[in-house]
Amino acid sequence: MLSEIFPVSMLTDIGSRIVTGTHADAAIAYISGSLVEGYGTETSDLDIYVVYDNPTPQQVPEDRSDLYAIETDFVGELRTDTEVWSLQWLTDLADRISGWKPMDWLGAQSFENRDLDLAHRFRIGLPILGEDRFHALYERFDWQRLAGIIMLKRFLAYTGAAEDAIGSVDAGRPVASMLHSRDALGYAVDALLSAHGNTNPKPKWREAKLTDFGDAALTKLYTEAELDRSSEPADLTEGAKRRLSVASGIAAEVLAVALEA
Repeated sequence: MLSEIFPVSMLTDIGSRIVTGTHADAAIAYISGSLVEGYGTETSDLDIYVVYDNPTPQQVPEDRSDLYAIETDFVGELRTDTEVWSLQWLTDLADRISGWKPMDWLGAQSFENRDLDLAHRFRIGLPILGEDRFHALYERFDWQRLAGIIMLKRFLAYTGAAEDAIGSVDAGRPVASMLHSRDALGYAVDALLSAHGNTNPKPKWREAKLTDFGDAALTKLYTEAELDRSSEPADLTEGAKRRLSVASGIAAEVLAVALEA
């Protein structure tokens, strides 16, 4: 889903002008982020990624060999953020993801959320420099395994939040019960979306991801489960219990989908 706020041609033109002006010798450059994915708003920024074969210390300092955000700029009202990465870092990430064994719970936990977000942003990226090399690196990633890693991480987050919610209910803490149960429900939904192939790891885009998934019944179930009857302690506790029940059902569906894969 591409941007409905700014024309894609406008985004690629802006990205190309910035890269040509400051990083024409890069191996790969691409635009990405919420605007490219179609989730952004008028206030969202355009993310530009620049990849060098051998970045200099000025481009990627030695103490930050993974990532260095080099520039924030404005083109009219549109903010642009440019980041420099080394090709070796992205290649290693692609190989780690492709080498991950499905349903390896411990291995999934070794991936930082930042790594998963970077991989997803590469997946949805639009090349503006070094298109052939971009596509060669793209083919090196196993996107199904990326979705599987995110699914397991979110499922584990669900189990932890559910345990916290149950403990809060048992301890008679209604507000904590509400908060933890909402976390549990959200993580369960995120895990289900990833079980079906979604690789966007950001919880803030859950509503947009549900819309893309196209299951109106799931969206209705999730939305209604998030709501509490009132702020009275008894209603918060009952809402938490109901939310946990819905989350448990979604978690069971996650496992069923994962085992079928």
